[in-house]
Formats: sequence, C-alpha cells, structure tokens
Amino acid sequence: MRAEARIKRLAKPKPVSKKTPRKRAPRGTGEQRIVDSATDFFAEHGFRAPTRELAKKLGVTQALLYRYFKTKQVLIDRVFEGIVSQKWDETEVERLLDTSTPLLDRLTKFYQEIVGRRSKQGVRLFMRAGLDDQQLAARYTYPLNERVLMPVITALRQEAGLAPPAEKPVLRAERELVMMLHGALAHMGMRKYIYDSPLPDDLGELVAFNVECFLVGAVVSLRKLHAKPPKGRLGVRLSSRKDSPIE
Repeated sequence: MRAEARIKRLAKPKPVSKKTPRKRAPRGTGEQRIVDSATDFFAEHGFRAPTRELAKKLGVTQALLYRYFKTKQVLIDRVFEGIVSQKWDETEVERLLDTSTPLLDRLTKFYQEIVGRRSKQGVRLFMRAGLDDQQLAARYTYPLNERVLMPVITALRQEAGLAPPAEKPVLRAERELVMMLHGALAHMGMRKYIYDSPLPDDLGELVAFNVECFLVGAVVSLRKLHAKPPKGRLGVRLSSRKDSPIE
C-alpha cells in the first residue's frame, strides 16, 4: 500500500506557478530607437515636455530611458547631434568654387541641395530649441560658417575679382550680406513646416528664384564693401572661429 501511495504522489502533476512573467521592453527598443522617437517627440512638444510622456509613447518605463541616457539633457544632446551633424558632401563646396560654370548655376545647385536635406523635424527642432533655451545656435554657428557661409563668400569674391578669405579676412558686413540669402531660404522652411503655408513639396524652383534675385546686387554690393569698408560693428573682420558671431 505504501508503494502504491508513493507512486500516486510522484504521478501527481505539480501546480503551475502563478508568478507574473517579467514584462520585456518592446522589440527594437534601444538607444537609436529612443533617439529617433525623441526627435519626433521634441519636435512636436518642445524640449520642456516630460520624459515620462516620451516613455509612454515608446511603451517603456521612464527608468529604461535613463538606463541609456543618464539625464534628459544628454538625450537632447544626442537629438541635436543627429540634426546638426548631418552627412555633408564635401564635393558640394568644390562644385560651388569651380569657376568653369556660371556662379548663378553653381549657387543655385548648392542651395537646392541644402534645402533639399531639410525636414519638418529639423526645422521644428531649431525653432523649439530657440524657444526652450537650448542654445542650439552656439552649436550650429561653426558648421554654418564653415560649410555654407564661408564657401558662398569665397564664391562671391571670385566673381567680384577680390582676394580670397585666406588672404583678406571676412568682414562682418560680408557675412550679413550672405545671411540675407541664407535667412530667406531658412524662412522658407519655417513657412512650409511651421506656418503650414501652401508651398510645393519640391522647393527647388523657389530656391532658384531667390538666388537669382540675390545675385543681381550681391556682387556689386560686395565690391562696394571692399572699396569703402563700413565702420562700427559691420566693419569687424572675422578672422577666427572664436570671432564668429552667434546666430
């Protein structure tokens, strides 16, 4: 009898554990997925929006976000890196400075490529950064000067028959002259992605129109600036990175 009872005990199934299985983060959750989602999130809600709402959007805990990024600012910095440090084709500057083709064609193509890389996310993040005291301008000034403004100034000097910046430092007034065009095209992005103005998906034709209007007087104005340099702030020469103004 004892043997039969023992057999019955061994044959009896063990009770199933009712322990709740550990909830895992959704597949694909990781550093880059968080950055991508944060880019959309901050562009839509601003940088002051709480990270718990971002975590909710991702379907994870707030603690998981801070496992990847120690602070909210570290996450914001990573978002900025993706916007400011975009892939840059160095051959664009080479083509801009190639005098074998007319400056109008070169400058138009140069800015069409720049404007073509813009996105709704990027434009909105730049606007949000300014409103939320994120000092993005300080991070962006150097690449803006080196990748865009200085090459354009150099191309204009070539056209005007003036010495290159390496031989004669750039005037603040020259930078302001080029910013007239750059600012107009930047505002075009604001009109499209912030004000929802009825602009076409392809802004190439509008870019060409702005460049053509700009060049009508730009070379003449540049020659006048060098013939009689302005006084005061506009006459300041920008000879090094530390002298570059913040925009």
